[in-house]
Amino acid sequence: EGRKFLEKQAFEYAGVQANLVSCQNVQGKDGLTLIHSEPRAEIFSSAINPLAMRVVPLGDRPYSCDYGFTSTEDMTAKFSPAIGLTLHNLNEAK
Repeated sequence: EGRKFLEKQAFEYAGVQANLVSCQNVQGKDGLTLIHSEPRAEIFSSAINPLAMRVVPLGDRPYSCDYGFTSTEDMTAKFSPAIGLTLHNLNEAK
């Protein structure tokens, strides 16, 4: 059961890894619009580039990852994997 979960998680991360543009030690939400919120993170987008999104983990540490997509359908389908990958990268950066 645990192995299946880890395999599924790795597959989802690999699927969104190609969309990852960069991660940085800033939250930087200025000029962005909140488009999705979960207990672990918030997702923002920009009117300038609606196919780009920024995932900002909730918590005390300033951190965010930016992603780029070719369609809104692809972007919304990858909200959860992008949050997971961002949190993984945050933990790796500590």
